[in-house]
Amino acid sequence: MKILLTGASGLLGGNCLARFSANKSVQLFATHRDPAFIAPDKFSNGQKTFALDLTDETSVWNVVSTIQPNVIVHAAAHADTSFCEWNRAAAKALNLDATKTLATLAEMFGARFIFISTDLVFDGTKGDYDETDSPNPISYYGETKAEAESLVRKLVGNHVILRAPLLLGVSPRGNRSANEKLTKELLAGRRVKLFFDEYRTPISADALAKIIEEFAIGTLSEITGLFHAGGREKLSREELGRKIARRFKLDEGLIEAVALESVASSPPRPRDVSLNSAKLHSLLPHSLPTIDESLNALPE
Repeated sequence: MKILLTGASGLLGGNCLARFSANKSVQLFATHRDPAFIAPDKFSNGQKTFALDLTDETSVWNVVSTIQPNVIVHAAAHADTSFCEWNRAAAKALNLDATKTLATLAEMFGARFIFISTDLVFDGTKGDYDETDSPNPISYYGETKAEAESLVRKLVGNHVILRAPLLLGVSPRGNRSANEKLTKELLAGRRVKLFFDEYRTPISADALAKIIEEFAIGTLSEITGLFHAGGREKLSREELGRKIARRFKLDEGLIEAVALESVASSPPRPRDVSLNSAKLHSLLPHSLPTIDESLNALPE
């Protein structure tokens, strides 16, 4: 089973790298954007990764046509909403155009295409979104992902779209997850403002990587379509931050609860993009961990 993975230096891609590289039934081809990146052994299990500019259509065609993968897991993206807002050409090139290239090639070579989207395709006015709700993004990042979803549905028959929420966990670079970012600030003794009225359904990157593995080569490998891949619990950013602080025995007093409207933001932050993921959860052969279980599983 040949799997092409994009975004191996990121939080989710790195956890997919760790899971697939440990699977002896998989021949993994893991890519990342930065030529200088070297995956830590705990993620790569000795597996070599390679740099690939996904916005270079010719290079991508050459790689895919040479490998001819059975599965493409497309986890790479410009995911920082502020970066995407102010660097729209770069965001479009990676989030939308590169997805179109990969989806086209997946269909051409008969590969299963697993595309990672986001809860930020929604505007946050409703919450508890399920797969029947229509996207209405309020950021350019969300726009690129919503448009990419449409392209995937149109271009690839054998596809899975997973809308991911806020992610916890350990990243190859050590600075990508919600817990890594917050603990860095608290360890430095800096005060952190967290919103008490912004809600997500977070999940650990490892748990999501395990779900992706099920769709790629496991019990869900024959199932196609759109799925929400949120966690079991809806939490405010403040509630999640306090759980993280308590887990790592950091100064919870440095956390200040604030209202969304008190902080100017560009792009605007959606109030409640919590995902109803019952459709996916009912199909999984395993139960998902709670937030506390996910945090307790992280190294000190």
